Amino acid sequence: MQIDILRGNLHALYKLLYPASKRMNWLSLTVNDYVGRCNFAIGKFTSLVHQLQKNIDDAEERLHDIETADLFRLPEYDGSQLPDVTIFFDRITKLRAIDIKNVVRKYNDIGPILTKVSS
Repeated sequence: MQIDILRGNLHALYKLLYPASKRMNWLSLTVNDYVGRCNFAIGKFTSLVHQLQKNIDDAEERLHDIETADLFRLPEYDGSQLPDVTIFFDRITKLRAIDIKNVVRKYNDIGPILTKVSS
């Protein structure tokens, strides 16, 4: 997937670096300019790869959080006395609503991350 996204940038970098693989007059005054452009392009490409990897890791982390969300956790109680059934189920409903809200927020955050990755 990353190669598909970076294909255009890889091609541009290849076109810039290719002349150095041929015979080149290294005594020319344009060598410093060429090396500077290559260093800039390599730095820009490296930055793009790191940004892409960070966004992919961020999306994978959110997916992992969604996969491992515990939507059936039980409320805590002091252990000395069981709560009334209606109170117990009200607490379960509130906990589940909080957990679902967190899962939905993480799910909604994935869309913009994928948009950043594909652009």
